[in-house]
Amino acid sequence: MRHRNPRISALALAALAFFAFLTVTSSIPAEGAPASTYGALYLSQAEFPVADAGDNRTAIQGALVQLNASRSTDDLGIVNYTWTFDDNGTKTLYGVIVYYRFFTPGAYIATLNVTDGEGLWDTDNVTVTINPDFLPPRSVPGRNRSVYVNSLVVLNGSNSRDNGYIANYTWNFTYDEDEVVLYGLQTSFWFNKTGTYVIWLTVTDSGGFSSSANLTLKVKRMPTWLDNHWLGVLIWGTIGGIAAYWTISKLRRDRTLITKTDIDKMRLAAARSRKLWRLFITTWMGKVGISIIVFFLFIVVLAQVAYPDNPQTSKVLYAPDWWADLFIDSGNTSDSVGIKTTDKILGTDQRGRDVLLRTMQGTKASLIIGFTAMAISMGIGTIVGLGSGYWGGWRDEVIMRVNDVFLSIPWLVLMIVIAAIWGAQNLASVIIVIGVTGWSTTARIVRAQVLSLKTRMFVERSKAVGAGDWHIIGRHIFPNVVPLIFANAILTIAISILSESTLSFLGLGPQDVETWGRVLEDAYNQGVALIPAQSLFLIVPGLCIVFVVLGFTFIGYAMDEVLNPKLRKR
Repeated sequence: MRHRNPRISALALAALAFFAFLTVTSSIPAEGAPASTYGALYLSQAEFPVADAGDNRTAIQGALVQLNASRSTDDLGIVNYTWTFDDNGTKTLYGVIVYYRFFTPGAYIATLNVTDGEGLWDTDNVTVTINPDFLPPRSVPGRNRSVYVNSLVVLNGSNSRDNGYIANYTWNFTYDEDEVVLYGLQTSFWFNKTGTYVIWLTVTDSGGFSSSANLTLKVKRMPTWLDNHWLGVLIWGTIGGIAAYWTISKLRRDRTLITKTDIDKMRLAAARSRKLWRLFITTWMGKVGISIIVFFLFIVVLAQVAYPDNPQTSKVLYAPDWWADLFIDSGNTSDSVGIKTTDKILGTDQRGRDVLLRTMQGTKASLIIGFTAMAISMGIGTIVGLGSGYWGGWRDEVIMRVNDVFLSIPWLVLMIVIAAIWGAQNLASVIIVIGVTGWSTTARIVRAQVLSLKTRMFVERSKAVGAGDWHIIGRHIFPNVVPLIFANAILTIAISILSESTLSFLGLGPQDVETWGRVLEDAYNQGVALIPAQSLFLIVPGLCIVFVVLGFTFIGYAMDEVLNPKLRKR
């Protein structure tokens, strides 16, 4: 058995204790030391932050560059994010996500320093490469418009675009023989004199490239009562003139306004109308069509009586709560995904107005445009068709060749050309544009019917007894084409509403009233088609147009079936 030397054992223990002390003291770093210096003993007590400055990126000169440190981690939480880089001097930014514009091409190294609640820190670098901007910007001063004298006109160049950054916006135009120069993304100017002004917007980007475009501003005098109501005066004046002519002719012929024969005729007409109504309402298309139109007429009354105003608010482009919930994943809220919500049923528009009220108020103008444009189209088409079909000869050839020109040009293209040339974007001008471009089909239909009617025996008998052309047209031919005109008129209303919506969507619709087409135009210009939570701004007025057009189409087909015995179901 061996015996150990006590002195040697004591020295060995002392040496082991000394080395253990050195190991422990060397593993404890100085305060604020980086994570890489931490020893194993200290790591068992605390976690060090890990800085992550993201991936290297490339941007165009002047573009807004995002520096994102959201992937940085720490067990206790990072309390400070500091970005430093050199751009004509040391720049320092603070925050998890920061933005900066680099106006000088080159490679920049941005250093991220993260610090946690215990004062421990870590760093990471990201390289941002800035390329020169060789593409010019695109100047967009806005669309042409008309205002009244003594108006403050806002000039907005926010739709101008550039790959990088637009550094300067310059507006210039001639006013009262003086050159006016304004600066800024958005500016304003008082126009106190009538005239037509061409306003140029020149934008310059950070690379020194520039682009110019212009808009035309028409400053008009304040409208008089007749300016505002000339269409109504024309319509009611025509109706009153026809009524006065009929009354005077009736009194001269019969010495009284209503004779026993007239009473019998009215009874016969009432009985025939009741029969036609029963036939109409028994068709499923008639029931559905009339229900749709009655519903929208109720909306017109409700909007006029209960909701005449739709004030602007600060809630710009807010989505409805119930609709936004459909696009939010479980566990998230609308705030966490950046969706602004409101209690409005359909949300708000770009000015904070209620989209539902805008849609309801647009029903009135859309229906007015449909009915009035239909009346103009039917009036022109009926007169042209009656004259061309009845007199024939060279008159028919000339009129039909003009009609062929209108038929050969697509109606949409023709409307756009006429509306662009006219330039006036108000309710009356849009009605006239739609009316004067939609008569050609009616003229063809009426002419074909007149060619058939003028060879009938009752027309020959009228000529034989010495009846004049206008008497034959008014008493024998026109009453027989009225059912055909009526059925075509219902379909024309649908086409007129669709035409207005198309013109408004293209920026050529009325700007003085609210219409469904104008709501669609605003929705599209705000880019809501790319934002699911805002899509009701675009969907609802579109559905209104579809249903109204469908309703009038059903009524037109039902009337055609009722008035045409060949199509009537046995």
